Amino acid sequence: MGAAFFVPMVKHIENIYYLNREEVVEYLTAAYPILWCFTRWSGDAISVNIALKSGTKKSIKVTPYKIKGEKHIQISKQELDKEILLVT
Repeated sequence: MGAAFFVPMVKHIENIYYLNREEVVEYLTAAYPILWCFTRWSGDAISVNIALKSGTKKSIKVTPYKIKGEKHIQISKQELDKEILLVT
């Protein structure tokens, strides 16, 4: 699991880590058995599409957050990990 993985630009607010879409891709490919990953808008959510090393392709949706002072939306690492663990 990716508990020890650290991305220097991660936002830490009230004990929750937030990543931008680029950091999500970097984090997931380093922390999980994923070959590739990409994100895109899907309605009012962010769709995260992944290909597992087993050859299976999966898609999850996570909530985007607009954080004061940030130009780009952020994704909760906690929500991301929870959703990824359901499909891996």
